[in-house]
Formats: sequence, C-alpha cells, structure tokens
Amino acid sequence: MASRWLTAPQAAALTGLAPYSLQRMARRGELRFQRLGRLWLFERREIRRLRRKLAAKQSARTRSEGEARAD
Repeated sequence: MASRWLTAPQAAALTGLAPYSLQRMARRGELRFQRLGRLWLFERREIRRLRRKLAAKQSARTRSEGEARAD
C-alpha cells in the first residue's frame, strides 16, 4: 500500500512544480502539509487535488490560445 504522505521532491515530481513552489503554496495556506523536523510532507490526496487543478488550468489556457489563433 502506498504511503499517505509524500516528501516535497516526490510531490514535485508528480506535479511538475519545484519543491520550493510547493512549500511556498503550503506557507500561503493553499496546500495542507505537515512538518517533521526539516522534512515537508504533503498528503497524497492534496497532491492529487493540486494535479487536477493544474490540469484544468492548463486545459483552459490551451483552449483560449486555440480560440485566439482561430481569429
């Protein structure tokens, strides 16, 4: 069974974001996390939620760029 928690580098690999970007999002309250000493841990479900959000944003951007080219 997969762990409930991901380290910042693991979460970064899944999202395509830099670990520091994830930590910055967590500090701003956009992403739930836990600290274990110097280790930043992110819940797997939070990272899945973030991936869906990023994919939707990318999809919307691609659609709007396609519409702009059609004009």
